[in-house]
Amino acid sequence: MSNESTSTVGAEKYFFRASAADFKKIPGSPIAYWVSNKFRNCFLCETKLEEIAEPRQGMATSDVGRFLRLWFEVSREMTGLGCTTRGEAKLSGKKWFPTNKGGSFRKWWGNNEYLVNPKKMS
Repeated sequence: MSNESTSTVGAEKYFFRASAADFKKIPGSPIAYWVSNKFRNCFLCETKLEEIAEPRQGMATSDVGRFLRLWFEVSREMTGLGCTTRGEAKLSGKKWFPTNKGGSFRKWWGNNEYLVNPKKMS
């Protein structure tokens, strides 16, 4: 069944119609009436992540004050920018490395404010 939407002239009113059977195609059966047939069928046809990898949490500092610093708090000589592997970071002799912590909404780019000291975490 396809999602149907109609709008009335001069008003922003929408009407969606979806089959309950379509919701069952998505794991957990969320009510996502706006999902297209193509997207919905991805859950049926494509390989599930759990079949090719075991998802895990990345780095968790658990103590921001101890392990994280803002970029301007650390000297450039101690900051390892551009390291792409753990081995490369270790060989660089640097102490602080960029990390993504999240934060408020930024439309184009941003939230790259923090550095982490992974040696303190060990």
